Amino acid sequence: PGVFLEAAYSVALNGDLAGGIAMLSAYLKLFPAAFEARFQLATMLSSAGRAAEAQRLYRELIALQPDLPELVNDKIEKFLGEFPRA
Repeated sequence: PGVFLEAAYSVALNGDLAGGIAMLSAYLKLFPAAFEARFQLATMLSSAGRAAEAQRLYRELIALQPDLPELVNDKIEKFLGEFPRA
């Protein structure tokens, strides 16, 4: 699984953000509870200007794992702070 996530991240870093998003979306269909994949997908969606989708995923991450490491939680809270609470 880690190799697949690294490949998706590499694809996105090399300019194919849509490809990275597609790879992570496919991965999550097989492994829906994969935290790292969800986090990376939310980050890629945010970078692609798909804020509503990223916001939904970030909220799911917080609900699934409320004791997130501080750095991750700060990033998510900063992102969500840019939008009204749903």
